[in-house]
Amino acid sequence: MEYDQLIIAAGIEQRWNAIPGLQEAAGGASLVSNYTLDLAEAASTGLRELESGTVVFTQAAEPASCAGVAQKPLYLACDRWRERGVLDRIRVVFVTPEPAPFHIDAVASELRRTLDAYGVETFYAATIAEVRPHASELDVVVDGQTTTIGYDLLHASPPQMPAEWIAESDLHGDDGFVDVDRETLRHRRWDDVWALGDAASLTRIRSGGAIRAQAKIVADGLTRPRRRGQYDGYSETPFTVTRRTAVFAEFDRRGRLRPSIPWWRTLYRERRFTYFLDRWVLPWVYWNLILKGRA
Repeated sequence: MEYDQLIIAAGIEQRWNAIPGLQEAAGGASLVSNYTLDLAEAASTGLRELESGTVVFTQAAEPASCAGVAQKPLYLACDRWRERGVLDRIRVVFVTPEPAPFHIDAVASELRRTLDAYGVETFYAATIAEVRPHASELDVVVDGQTTTIGYDLLHASPPQMPAEWIAESDLHGDDGFVDVDRETLRHRRWDDVWALGDAASLTRIRSGGAIRAQAKIVADGLTRPRRRGQYDGYSETPFTVTRRTAVFAEFDRRGRLRPSIPWWRTLYRERRFTYFLDRWVLPWVYWNLILKGRA
């Protein structure tokens, strides 16, 4: 198939077999995840009906497709358990390879406050060495020390990597993703190749919230090359921390806060306003404006 312009938006691949035992565990009733449709449906039911035991939530190491999204079911489940009066009967464990809940200190402080309020046991800068589904336990390594945790329910985020066909082609850079200019999204070696989304080598932190800005840059580059728009790495990650409030993180590639309302520097703090924005306004904007090229 010949082309005049090639636009790559192939996403990222999940590697369930990268952690010993994880793929096997994914076939059982004790593992759920919001990274696949069937496991997400199982997560909704399993978390809602749980009344006691140990639940472990894991966050994927970068690169990943919005790695922080693994925290959303944790917060919502804890909020529901607290409302039902069973939270004190559930041991909630959060395992993340990051040194904090988020890479921006101000946002991390908001999320730490929520984790502490729910009584979540946290393992930072941690890796999962192995999952043993038959024993319902996993090994967590922090600073070379291994801790074995038994679980009744494991909410897992699989390791993720560039698509193999990209990594094996001449399209990729040192990190295995499509090697594009971070500001123009045009390939560094071929002027007729573009990439955006998780497939592109743009930022360390990937998020679906970046797509609107990236798509506009690519569209302008193809149709209005004289405009020369530049992508500054803007992205956003909303964390629904209760069923009424959210922490809305907006940032650029340098880890600086980039609120949509420039004068509202504390927009990232937990608020009902940002929950309303994330729950009702942004979905309407997505379906009615973004997908139709109007925003």
